[in-house]
Amino acid sequence: MGHIALDIETTSLDPCKGRIISVSWCREDLKPVSRNWSPKIKAFVSGICANPNNTIVTQNGVFDYSWLCKEGIVVKAKYVDTMVGSHIIESNRPAKLDALVDRYLVQENLDEVGINVTLDSKWKKDGPSAWVKENKKWFKKEHGRFPHYGDVPREMLHAYARNDALYTLLVWFSMRGLLEDKNKFSYDLNMSMIPILIGMKLRGLPIDLRLCRKQRTIYRKQQHAFLKKYKIDKVGPKNLKEIIFPKLKIKLKFKTEKGNWRFNEASIRKYQILYPKKFDHLEEIIQFNKARTSMNTYYGNYLLYSNHSWIYPTFNLTAAKTGRFSSSGPNLQNVKKKGKERCAFLVRSDMINLHWDYDQIELRLLAHYSQEPRLLEIFHKGLDPHVITADLMEINAETASRYITGKYRGQDPRFIGKQLNYSYWYGMGIDALCLDLSLKRKRGEELYQRYRNAFPDAVQWSKDIIARAKMDGYVEDIFGRRYRPDDRWSFYKLVNYLIQGTAAQVMKIGMLRTQKLLCKNKRNTSIIRRIPPHTMRAMQLLTVHDECGIELPDNRKRVEKLIPAITTALTIDKIFDIPLTVGCKWTRTNWGELKELKKIPIPWK
Repeated sequence: MGHIALDIETTSLDPCKGRIISVSWCREDLKPVSRNWSPKIKAFVSGICANPNNTIVTQNGVFDYSWLCKEGIVVKAKYVDTMVGSHIIESNRPAKLDALVDRYLVQENLDEVGINVTLDSKWKKDGPSAWVKENKKWFKKEHGRFPHYGDVPREMLHAYARNDALYTLLVWFSMRGLLEDKNKFSYDLNMSMIPILIGMKLRGLPIDLRLCRKQRTIYRKQQHAFLKKYKIDKVGPKNLKEIIFPKLKIKLKFKTEKGNWRFNEASIRKYQILYPKKFDHLEEIIQFNKARTSMNTYYGNYLLYSNHSWIYPTFNLTAAKTGRFSSSGPNLQNVKKKGKERCAFLVRSDMINLHWDYDQIELRLLAHYSQEPRLLEIFHKGLDPHVITADLMEINAETASRYITGKYRGQDPRFIGKQLNYSYWYGMGIDALCLDLSLKRKRGEELYQRYRNAFPDAVQWSKDIIARAKMDGYVEDIFGRRYRPDDRWSFYKLVNYLIQGTAAQVMKIGMLRTQKLLCKNKRNTSIIRRIPPHTMRAMQLLTVHDECGIELPDNRKRVEKLIPAITTALTIDKIFDIPLTVGCKWTRTNWGELKELKKIPIPWK
């Protein structure tokens, strides 16, 4: 009974590919134990996890509980996590265990909680990671693969694992007092996400490997033709600077904040204006860069991480400073809302995918925090903020064509209004705005000044937030979570942190409420469900920024019952001064063919 720190060592970071090597634990007597994984130890760990009087302490619970779930171990004990706790207390600082040891296990903190223990200063330095790194080359030569923790000498591994369990428990004793009062809600909310994220990972996503391979072939042909034309071995900033641009007789002009030459799409579009005769050549570079990004970021990664036409991404709670989810293996947070790469994600047979997306949640939260009268009126009346912004900036079809060149020339004024709304509040400077919209600087300054005049209360609120943060060292959202600047130069980011962080909290609350609807009984919301996640018929698939994807059986009665219920669950009432709204899309084929439910109702057989 009491607190028990648990740490698992594995051959892989992915539960779908590796196996457990050893497990270590440490009780409140501070005598850590590490043992090789075996049926006997599995039964012992199952007993610890099944006792509701125990409190399991982990460092990265999503990882540890995923492996327990794979082994079929049911967790009925209470559970706490030091990585999540650190992220809630100080999201701008590292949350790895060695960083937490340096931060929390100082003698003053240990004396305060009444603990007398000697720390091993070489614990990480001489651990398994160092051994794997040092022996990488010869191991690959001898065995034909790179080493993993299963190849590390067991005495070294057990010594390391024992310290892992001990320090995890000590860090928790030192930090738990800081997770009370205002931090408690955010901490509990994040901990409640762990079972949902594990279910999303272990369920997986079906991938169209044929499409991915086809796109890879197309990209390779484009790459070969481009490299052959310019007689280079690869495309990068160095070759663009030293070979391609000199060959085209284009003088370099635009630099990044660090002083490097800028070769992104916006910069090259600007060169197209300055050198109209080279327009086609520069367009080739843009299209090649797009194809390369699409291959490396999307299709190539899906092929790399695919496992028999499935991918099993890991969703992370603590990687983003704002509290938003991130994902890895592969990264799905960079999937565009309307990108072609969405066609690679398939829908299982006899199932239907429903995607809910929050409508302009950042601007709605800005309206709530700033109490800007014009924004409040827009959202209460159900108007389009981007259209209103374009009207206030006097941007219409004629002025959009006259002032704006490059890729946004001739765009709908609403689109330009949208660019202005998000660029201003995401901290984009005048130079970056002018480069992005291909504007002259005078016109960019004029647009920003008009924007400030149109929303004076919101602008003043942002100044007050920065001033308050400089005085207090943090800003606080409506749920009590605090956001701190990385350094004295990053106060301008706090407005974005506050808005994005609140949006992340809203998404987590909505996901938790939705999960309770999808589960038939409360027991199914525990960390390790009695029904394995991959066999559950209704399941959350993923979350990408403001979008929540859910898979349901293609059953009319069930779907028509759940759609309004989930819509209500995601819409949080009586907290904000403006309504939060969500839109719903559906598909039976792939994510590239998502259709808006309001415009195209679901056809039933």
